[in-house]
Amino acid sequence: AGLLLLWEWHPGREDGEADRGPVWLWAKKRRGGGTTEPAALPVDGYANPVQVAASTGELTATGAAV
Repeated sequence: AGLLLLWEWHPGREDGEADRGPVWLWAKKRRGGGTTEPAALPVDGYANPVQVAASTGELTATGAAV
C-alpha cells in the first residue's frame, strides 16, 4: 500500500478536459501493484512544495484530501 502523486500538464484543447495548465492528482497504491483511479489533489497548479506536502500529509493521515 502507498500513495502516488501525479502532476500532469493539460493543454486545454478538448471540451470536458481540465483548463490549460498543471493539475495535481493522487491515487492509492494497491498491494497487488495497481492503483486506484487518480483523483484531484486540491492544490494550486503551480503549488509550492509546502502546499503539496500539506495536502499529502492530510491524505496519509485521513485518507481524504482537504
